[in-house]
Amino acid sequence: MSMKTVIPGAKGRPTRESDQGGGAWAAHLGVLAAMLLGAVVETGGCYGMPNRLAPDAAGVAGVGGTGPTGNGGGGTAGTSASGAGIAGAAGTGTAGAAGTGTAGAAGTGTAGATGTGTAGATGTGTAGAAGTGTAGAAGTGGAGRAGTAGAAGTGGAGRTGSAGAAGTGGAAGTSTAGAAGTGGAAGTGTAGAAGTGTVCSSPKTSCPDGCTNLASDVNNCGMCGKVCLPPPKNGSAICQAAAGCGVQCDQNHLQCGNLCCDTPPANSFASCSGGTTCAVQCNTSYHSCNGASSACYDDTDVAHCGTGCLDCRQPNATAVCSGSQCANICTGSTLACAGSGGKANCGTWDFESGTAEGWTNTSATWSTDGTDGSAGVFMASTARAWLGTHSLAIGHNAPELGDGGYVPGAFSAGKVHLCPSGVGLDLSTKSFSLAVYLDPTTVGGTVNQLNSEFFVQAWNGQNQLSFIYLDGGMPLPAGSWFFPSVSLSGFTGSVTDLEIVFRTYNQAWVGTVYFDNIRIQ
Repeated sequence: MSMKTVIPGAKGRPTRESDQGGGAWAAHLGVLAAMLLGAVVETGGCYGMPNRLAPDAAGVAGVGGTGPTGNGGGGTAGTSASGAGIAGAAGTGTAGAAGTGTAGAAGTGTAGATGTGTAGATGTGTAGAAGTGTAGAAGTGGAGRAGTAGAAGTGGAGRTGSAGAAGTGGAAGTSTAGAAGTGGAAGTGTAGAAGTGTVCSSPKTSCPDGCTNLASDVNNCGMCGKVCLPPPKNGSAICQAAAGCGVQCDQNHLQCGNLCCDTPPANSFASCSGGTTCAVQCNTSYHSCNGASSACYDDTDVAHCGTGCLDCRQPNATAVCSGSQCANICTGSTLACAGSGGKANCGTWDFESGTAEGWTNTSATWSTDGTDGSAGVFMASTARAWLGTHSLAIGHNAPELGDGGYVPGAFSAGKVHLCPSGVGLDLSTKSFSLAVYLDPTTVGGTVNQLNSEFFVQAWNGQNQLSFIYLDGGMPLPAGSWFFPSVSLSGFTGSVTDLEIVFRTYNQAWVGTVYFDNIRIQ
């Protein structure tokens, strides 16, 4: 009987069968003996051939063949060829003793090769923000069972992956049991590399410029790098958590959209027009004139009268603002021609306005050669004044010429338009008066009436009307005020302009003539 021996494969290759070994030869010898004795013995075919029947013979003690080598990972039980001879079918002789031949030595079959659990491949924790320990590859029993995946590393450093579970040992051989397969080595998950990035304490967040609170940082509002812009003036930028960027205005500055309005002027308060434009709202009984930056004026302010902001001020009158227009009252007489914009036409000139109050220099128009006898001096002056602080000053330049003492004389004259509209007036029922001061500077003194002319001239447009003397046929004193006054009954025509003329001749006189408090009444 042929016995097979299983030889472990080298380097992990499959095993192969061999017909070599002591067990095989013992089986053949037993068969031969049985044949010789005529016994019938059941044999396994050699080299895999079918069994056949041998003649009955006395049973010879079968020699137990060596049990086959147990397979590792479950060696097959080695079978003793128990030489239990089969009794001869008709043998009358004493039955051959039971083939108790010494049992074939126990199949000590080579222990099944130690099932070495291949170590689970090392699970490599992949680095990452949350470093993930990659599962340790399965250890195999023969190959051990799959190593449990290394748990994902969290936060910064990845957690160490759990070791792969030990591989299950190879099953014991059933002859002398194959040694248990060694457990697969634990699969060791390598720890995930630590996640990178600055860690900030709550409620701050890491931004390129450091840890900051995104709910209040104007340079990182709601997200890193979002900058809140301040208003043009009167305030600052703020970050309002979920509401995002905003504006905070300084005290007493109204917020209007992204603007912080200027402090409003007196008697007013700031307002916001359309949600984006700063404006000024005046208090009750006040009004503005020039937009948001305008002051708020009392509704009776004569310099800013009514919504039209009229300037009611005028010389020689008391300015009055009535509603939205002027209603002035002259301090002296009122001329009989309509005023403009509520301003009256007054018949008094005191020059306290610091201006010539409508009078113009006409000195050169009286000279035959166009010489300006005033030498260009024509203005309101504070050098002399009868009432108040101002008067109208007109220069007079009539020096002595040549060795013979020739004096060509000079004219000093001023003219006023009575009504702005140009309408003519009947002055025949009026009188004319003024204060005069002659102030010689280099030459001259009291002016002899025989060497002078001093009169008031009436005009109708460009037409010269009559004139009336103001000296009364008397010398004109120098260095003191005197007060000519005449009736205008001689002016029977329609008068549009009046002119005062002072002339000297045959007497050198250089200085200034002052007129003040001129009146038609």
